[in-house]
Amino acid sequence: MGKRRLLSLILLMVLLASLLSGCKLTDSKIISIGKEGLVATYEYDTGDPDYFEDIYFVKTEYYEDKVIFYYDGTINNLNEYTLLSYDIASLYNIAKIKDGKIVVKCDNPESITSINIEGPDGRTFYYFRYLNSDSYACRKSVLDFEGNCTEYVNEKRFYTEEELEAGINK
Repeated sequence: MGKRRLLSLILLMVLLASLLSGCKLTDSKIISIGKEGLVATYEYDTGDPDYFEDIYFVKTEYYEDKVIFYYDGTINNLNEYTLLSYDIASLYNIAKIKDGKIVVKCDNPESITSINIEGPDGRTFYYFRYLNSDSYACRKSVLDFEGNCTEYVNEKRFYTEEELEAGINK
């Protein structure tokens, strides 16, 4: 058997094994069908210069009945923070936070693609968008005691073209 034919046979066997195990790879996510249902996984480059040291996401996993956000950073206790979402008015009562994970059980987990987090002081806000991609965007807003707001954001990455044209970032 020739070398080329052997390599083709090995590749075919790997593809067949992947299909039989219920896995398939797509260009931006890993999808597998396991005992907990359909899973889409997005992993992020934690060295991205646009991400914040205080809190950043490492990975997001979508299941049929829940979504799990894995996070890290210098914030010691996220339990003191209020979780909100663009997609669901409040995650406060439905999210469980433990050991670097935010677990949200809901009927339509794929609809949760962003999270807002309000600090316990009511003056620091984190906004995360596009968590259903390999490269999310984030914004941090800090209010001082006079009510002035300082924003930390890569506007071209965080806002859509339509939002920038409409001046929503101002």
